[in-house]
Amino acid sequence: MTSYTDPGQHFFWIASRAFGVVGLVLIALSVGFGIAISARASNEPAYMRQVHEATALAGLIAIGLHAALLVGDSYLRPGIAGVTVPFVIATTRIWTALGVIAAWLAAILGLSFYARKWIGMQRWRRMHRWSLAVYVLGIGHAIGSGTDGLSLWLIAIIVATGIPVVLMAFYRYMPSQEPAPGRT
Repeated sequence: MTSYTDPGQHFFWIASRAFGVVGLVLIALSVGFGIAISARASNEPAYMRQVHEATALAGLIAIGLHAALLVGDSYLRPGIAGVTVPFVIATTRIWTALGVIAAWLAAILGLSFYARKWIGMQRWRRMHRWSLAVYVLGIGHAIGSGTDGLSLWLIAIIVATGIPVVLMAFYRYMPSQEPAPGRT
């Protein structure tokens, strides 16, 4: 006898996972563009800043929807505390905590853009260097907390978004081999 499973009971988990993956891709794009801008890897056309800001905001929205939809998951039942407070969810506790921390860090760093004049540009730039950590924590969360965390499609997305971010980070954070001006 075949039992029937209502696909609707998995809607919140599937939709949450989809928004989580979309959020991860958007954050990767935002971080990649942000590193490229800060490294001055290009002549920095105006659209780069616009894409950086737009992907950051869209990523924050996707992350928010990821968390909000997860609250409706009938299997996990994380509650609001589970998606907003690290280490509350018992299932894959460390990996879900990484996601909660990444979400809060993304919100603080992303929204701090609009408070730059109160924070000060130098402090904001120093804070903003943590943006790469959002992406890294998000990858850890995606791989460790999802039932499909090591699936080929997710690994392909992580590799496809990760290679440009890693290359830009190396370009940005590796010391230059050129001597400083005025030195030989």
